[in-house]
Amino acid sequence: MDRDTFGVVLAKKLGIPVPSNYRYGDYWPKIMENLELRDFLDTITVLYQTLENKFQPERSRVTRERLLQEAREIFEEEQIAYQIDDQGGVHLKIDAAFEGERASLISGLGDARYNNVRSNLDATFQALDETPPDYKGAVRAIFSAAEGLFKLIFSKPLQMNTAEIQARLKPAIDRIYADNTPALRSSHKQVESLRDWVDGAHVYRHESGTEEPSPPPAETAVLIVSQGMAFIRWLVAIDRLLMPQPLPSPEGTS
Repeated sequence: MDRDTFGVVLAKKLGIPVPSNYRYGDYWPKIMENLELRDFLDTITVLYQTLENKFQPERSRVTRERLLQEAREIFEEEQIAYQIDDQGGVHLKIDAAFEGERASLISGLGDARYNNVRSNLDATFQALDETPPDYKGAVRAIFSAAEGLFKLIFSKPLQMNTAEIQARLKPAIDRIYADNTPALRSSHKQVESLRDWVDGAHVYRHESGTEEPSPPPAETAVLIVSQGMAFIRWLVAIDRLLMPQPLPSPEGTS
């Protein structure tokens, strides 16, 4: 990988003009300063990808690791609100708790049954990773993930709203925890919280009196997405509890 190659690749990958003086190292700081933020962040990803050399895999690994380490140190020192994953992808940095919940939730949706939920979750995180973040898109996508899961569990409802939650989820909770009064009472409160969450998210899907709702502020969007992830995790657990148990094998068979 050399400067000549990188300049050509960068222009092609990002669809941006790169001045002819990119071949000279002294000009790169100015080139980077003139990039839009999204293109600047994508430059890290493109560089990471182009550092692969299939004929020198160990050298490629070391060079890539050095790039990630140095870039992360710079981001940390400059307090940049983005983080770099192990593949060179740059994502909006929210906090450790959010990132942990994101990773844990995705890993818990491995069944093919939840493919649509995962797809909408991917759209949620992609919206957050845009530059600038698409907070309204993230809220809409997390709602679609939760609503799709709700429809999957209960089959019949055309949408997830407060009436459907009360009519379908509450009776399911009553059946599951019929013999566990503390769990039943607590879960009833979670049903109420889910109804409130749905009402809050609906504001950014169908704002009354406007064709297109205004985007939520960052802190509101992060809260809605965080709560949505928690409710999705809970609904997945409810879904699995409601699934028919497999019949026992006939005696004498395995």
